[in-house]
Amino acid sequence: MKQNVMKYQTMNKQTGFTLVELVAVIVLLGILAVAALPRFISLSGDVKAARLKAAKGAMESAATMVHGKAIILGIANEGVHYVGSRPQHNPTGKVNTSGFDLNQGYPWVTSIADAAGLSADDWDRDITINNAIAFSVKGDDVSDRTCQVIYNMPVRRGLRPEITIDVTGC
Repeated sequence: MKQNVMKYQTMNKQTGFTLVELVAVIVLLGILAVAALPRFISLSGDVKAARLKAAKGAMESAATMVHGKAIILGIANEGVHYVGSRPQHNPTGKVNTSGFDLNQGYPWVTSIADAAGLSADDWDRDITINNAIAFSVKGDDVSDRTCQVIYNMPVRRGLRPEITIDVTGC
């Protein structure tokens, strides 16, 4: 009988962690994760890169739509720089009613931001590049040229604008 009592006592003795101890450890791990995770994962570069890709898409769409309107107006293939409705050199006498300064029927570097809806509140601009304009997310140094989208005007008739992205420094 004595053996049965000892056997019963050893069977009822439980080992392991209590529920309170497990909850305390989980809460502690959660606090550490919240504090340490931002140090290991930086999403700001991904956000900037995504914004640049969106700006590139907006510029490509705007350039296509403005060029389509220039085709309808009959001024798409002229090597003319239109400022407003008056061309600088007007061989055909046609009037630009697209609302944007044009070159080869595509938006001029000074007009692409308006055509694409890129607000000056959100984007810094650098037009020191010959026949191009660079955009970076507001607050970034656009002259750094490592986190930007660049709109290059077509250099001759029949070519589209070249729009490139550099996200190496984002």
